Amino acid sequence: MPNGMPVTLVDQTDSDRVYGAKDLTQTREDILTQLGRGYSVSTAIVAVATGNYLNAVLPNPANSGFNLLFYSRVLSSNIVGGQAPVEYARFASGATLPAAGTPVTVGNRKSGGPASVATFAYQMGSSPLVGTATSAGFIPTGGQEKRIKELVIVPPGGSLCYSVGGSGGGLAAAARLAMTFLFTQEPI
Repeated sequence: MPNGMPVTLVDQTDSDRVYGAKDLTQTREDILTQLGRGYSVSTAIVAVATGNYLNAVLPNPANSGFNLLFYSRVLSSNIVGGQAPVEYARFASGATLPAAGTPVTVGNRKSGGPASVATFAYQMGSSPLVGTATSAGFIPTGGQEKRIKELVIVPPGGSLCYSVGGSGGGLAAAARLAMTFLFTQEPI
């Protein structure tokens, strides 16, 4: 501090954001994504027949050396108002797909960033995931998305698992469904 005068380290020019040498409003997820440790994966849009479920499992290998931190999930359907609701359930680690799934490569959200340790597969079938549901809810009708902003940490050997179906069972009517997962991975 020259001559005992205070030094301004950050120039506050907007009441909603702090500006300076570094944008201080960034989240942990933003910073990790910029460092190449942010990932996304999706089922894409899947046509699911009446009476069926869309299941997804995202395991973290036991020897990965990373925790997976899930910040956001987006679930959507094309079910319109007046049709039976679409429900989802998140399952504890250990839930398994009832049949062979479609594998999808997990993408790094930073171009050229390293591959994730996680794997991902989804499956459309007549059975939901097997396991203990730890949370559940409804996907809005009319093409609205259900955005789930809840931190879920999956340690090595664990998995994040979702099943989407109809009210108390498989879908009451055929639908197009999608699930997208955003996460980071941090060394243990």
